[in-house]
Amino acid sequence: MKHLLKISSGRTADERIDPYRLQLWLRGFRYERSTNAWVKPVGNIGAKQNIRYAKDRGLRYELLDKNVKRNTSYKAKWVRENPPFLGMYLCTYCGRLVLAKNITVDHIVSVGQASTSLRYASSGKNVNDIENLCGACSNCNNIKDAKGGLWVLRGKIYRHRSMRILRFLFRLCVAAALLYIAIRLWHNASDINLFEQLGDLSWIS
Repeated sequence: MKHLLKISSGRTADERIDPYRLQLWLRGFRYERSTNAWVKPVGNIGAKQNIRYAKDRGLRYELLDKNVKRNTSYKAKWVRENPPFLGMYLCTYCGRLVLAKNITVDHIVSVGQASTSLRYASSGKNVNDIENLCGACSNCNNIKDAKGGLWVLRGKIYRHRSMRILRFLFRLCVAAALLYIAIRLWHNASDINLFEQLGDLSWIS
């Protein structure tokens, strides 16, 4: 399978790409002045070798395959497949209610993760497929950013509407139970105080 690999400078001054220009040219990369990066079509084996080369030198690499790049229609596609209920959505990650106008659409496996994963790029999956999209509040979307791990697990479980509704109802039942317990405790405390006051006034009789 063919990929398009881009290698550019890392985050620090010590990870600049300039000292490796000749080596990259000898490896078959071509220089793109507009992005100050080196690009080369590679197969799976070539991608692995050149990604290892970039990692060892602290250089930034990115796969430019179409299936790991963000498109412009993913949000409209998700909204079309997931219409709001009474103008509201449930955040996939935290479960809070979000107005339809404030909902954001997040890539469960982020574009950043997908574009640096040879396994994902070779899997045939598309990062913009509906299975990799979910609705999120802006706070969760900002915190998650390009994180994986439990964020991805929660996204895969709660991207289903039925699971989000079940979680919401469960939390509602827990809140109702805690409120009931608090009211009973308050009533019991009030009754005890009343009996104590009556006991203090028993001398009148």
